[in-house]
Amino acid sequence: MKNIRRISIALGLLGLLYLLFAPTPLDPVAWQPPAAPEWVGPWQSNQALKQCRLIDLPGDAYAPESIAIDGETLVMSSHDGTLWQWKNGQFTQRTQMEGHPLGVEAAPNGLWIADATLGLVQLVDNTPNIRSQASESGPHRFVDDLAIADSGTVYFSDASRKHWPSSVRSNPLKLSAFDILEGRGHGRLYAYQPLSGELTLLVDDLLFANGVALSREEDFVLINETGRYRVLRHWIRGDKAGSTEVFIDNLPGYPDNITEAPDGGFWLALIKPRNTMSDVLAPYPFVRKMVSRLPFSWLPTGDQYGHVVKLSSDGDVLASLQDPEAATTDITSAIEHEGKLYLGSLSAPHFSVCDLSQILPSHQSAVP
Repeated sequence: MKNIRRISIALGLLGLLYLLFAPTPLDPVAWQPPAAPEWVGPWQSNQALKQCRLIDLPGDAYAPESIAIDGETLVMSSHDGTLWQWKNGQFTQRTQMEGHPLGVEAAPNGLWIADATLGLVQLVDNTPNIRSQASESGPHRFVDDLAIADSGTVYFSDASRKHWPSSVRSNPLKLSAFDILEGRGHGRLYAYQPLSGELTLLVDDLLFANGVALSREEDFVLINETGRYRVLRHWIRGDKAGSTEVFIDNLPGYPDNITEAPDGGFWLALIKPRNTMSDVLAPYPFVRKMVSRLPFSWLPTGDQYGHVVKLSSDGDVLASLQDPEAATTDITSAIEHEGKLYLGSLSAPHFSVCDLSQILPSHQSAVP
């Protein structure tokens, strides 16, 4: 018994020494998040998303993180780099990427892809063409999402210049968790000019820069700051051009992607609800550094919960559509087309189709 006790004490001391002194790439900084909102008022819990239809991806494909509307065809990414087309209930393969596509956007000059390992990619005759290469020494390392203006300018997020995917085997969720746990803010928003190749830094020091969307008038661009539970607005035209302000703050979950709605508002996907432990640990960088040494599955990353938010063009909450049972789990994107809302996911083997006339009876899809 004495030997067992001694071994247990020794193992406990070794574990403590590991948590205190093992090497870690994280250098956390203290910050104080606002108190999480209650599930009342605009955030009142509901089951609206349970009415959505689940469409299985072909074979063993999963993680349709981003969905784009290309004419009458849906185009979506998947876990292995395949871009799938879905039309008339049938899937066909559009192309195979060698990287990790996270964001997909249709434009008059073809599809554009935000690829975590390759960078900013344009699909020309279904062949990937890297337009702005991601690299350790380059201006960006972790391209996450994008939005394209009528002028052709591509606005895209660089999620983190420190915690970035060095290969296609890198786990974006793990990298985002590390970046948020560190709390320093390594994300950026860029504007890229396809004709000249000019790259302009618009916003810096974001705590995991994520979804990007343009306003209908294209006078501002929205950028989701996942680790701060908020969406920022960067003005690109008008009297406020060049300035950045909060569009909506203190969200009840981690914002992932955001898209413009036909009525000029926006659809915002909350991939997970806020984690109480993450908020509690935010002011204590030393403790968070210890936590970073734990296995990834032990890190506070949030529960499974389906949640999509409709915002006005001024950032007001118009609708909060939820699924507490998370039939579509880890919702990363929501895009509206002809009265339907299509939901992407970081981990599900399907995407969701929601009839807005059923889950949001007062909804009007038409644009005057």
